[in-house]
Amino acid sequence: MSQRKLKLRATLAEFHPKQVLLLNYNRINYAGEMKMGKNEKKKTGDKPAFKIRVGNVTATVWKNVNKNKEGEPFTAYNTDIIRSYLDKDENWQTTSSFGLADLPKVIAAAQEAYKFIAVKTEEADEEE
Repeated sequence: MSQRKLKLRATLAEFHPKQVLLLNYNRINYAGEMKMGKNEKKKTGDKPAFKIRVGNVTATVWKNVNKNKEGEPFTAYNTDIIRSYLDKDENWQTTSSFGLADLPKVIAAAQEAYKFIAVKTEEADEEE
């Protein structure tokens, strides 16, 4: 086996446990975010439908009620994913650009956003 393939295998073997840890952290964070979301609902008007943070990566799901061509309302969900970082002056900034180390966090946050939207969509379908 070539050196390149061996190095790739080693990298993947090292990456997998980190992904598992992120997913476990994400489950804990999800429960906390849901509790916080209930309190946030009382405070704000135009708020996200769901927000999940995995390390310095945050996925925010927005609920939009639109009308189709027949004028009937329908709900669509959109997701923003950002990374927070400290700039050289130690001020917090956000970006939608991600490095290699951020991608597992992006995946975990996107999966949770997907689950939230899938559940909400399924609930809406059951109501009809």
